[in-house]
Amino acid sequence: MQIGQIDFPAVGEFTLTDHSRKSEHIAPLGMQGFIPAEFLPELDNVLLSGHILKTFANTRTLYQRAEDLQALTERRSSYHFVYNVRGHSGWIAFDYIRPTTNDGQLWTFSTSGKWYDMSRYSLKYFTQPKQIPCTKPITAGNNYICLPVDAIVYDTGTEIVVPTEDGNTKHIISSTNTITFDLSGNDFNNGECKVFDGTTQIYNNNHIYSDYIIIKNGTYRVKINTNTIKIDYFDGTNFVNIDTFTCGTFSKWWTVYNNPDCVKVMMNNNAYVEIERGKVPHLYVPSLIDSTDIVLSTASTIGTPDLNYLEISNNIFVAGMFRFTVSESGISAGHRWIFFNSEGTESQQAKDVLIQSNLSRLVVERGGVL
Repeated sequence: MQIGQIDFPAVGEFTLTDHSRKSEHIAPLGMQGFIPAEFLPELDNVLLSGHILKTFANTRTLYQRAEDLQALTERRSSYHFVYNVRGHSGWIAFDYIRPTTNDGQLWTFSTSGKWYDMSRYSLKYFTQPKQIPCTKPITAGNNYICLPVDAIVYDTGTEIVVPTEDGNTKHIISSTNTITFDLSGNDFNNGECKVFDGTTQIYNNNHIYSDYIIIKNGTYRVKINTNTIKIDYFDGTNFVNIDTFTCGTFSKWWTVYNNPDCVKVMMNNNAYVEIERGKVPHLYVPSLIDSTDIVLSTASTIGTPDLNYLEISNNIFVAGMFRFTVSESGISAGHRWIFFNSEGTESQQAKDVLIQSNLSRLVVERGGVL
């Protein structure tokens, strides 16, 4: 059974129970008989139970399956979409997750929560866009909201289509900073952010990484290993390497947050990488950033008054919020966005990366809310 991004291969019970609503019968003073007071139906309860186990030819261990259960309590209900299971589609707001551990290879679990049926509820992105302060006198960038692949959108705005490894995604500038939409299938492999410990996908924050970490959003892929950050971009067919950058000295990393819309990874030298759905990765590196293959000697100090970026290789650009330098020694420390652009729109993209969307995804009721 698929719950958002996470697959649970052995769910035995999925039951909607307690279809109920409150009603009262009031006998006002001075009147004969009772007046009924009837209220809207309450949310249905949903019961889930089953087993977690290591499946054949799958790298997920039993303990990682237990972490998957924990992730259900860390994420909002808007990330717990269930598609067409026993005729039902909707979202689950979990009340509790109760795994039963033992010494064997088959653990039982049970859980309950509230059910938001897709017939009455939809999804909405709320944003509070804010431009990161910039010492360059540039105009404000655009706050593009990236929708899941094949999402059905109910709001209009300036729209561009961006290819990802999962298919084409729509990026919309909404005049209201909100986008209401429906999913057209399971909520995974649709251009969302993903985190991997080596080759195993991780969904929760309470995970100790034993290998390199990869984060990606279908458009960019970032591999973090000892002292290095490797950045790839998707060219419409495959991921293509930009370069591997040396970013100081670090040997440990962990996720600050991990959900389908945004992932942030922190390293033990205070560097971090943040990647949002559909956006260029944001790097903060407190030391010099050195390249492996790109020859940086041809670049120089950023100097043009209305620019906040430099081209460091053919169609490869680095943007920043303050004055920075690029020399044979490397790219100066600070907040950096390294991206590919072959469309001639790098100036606008360098402005767009400075817009923080502060994105929030919520389950909302249909009708007047739309």
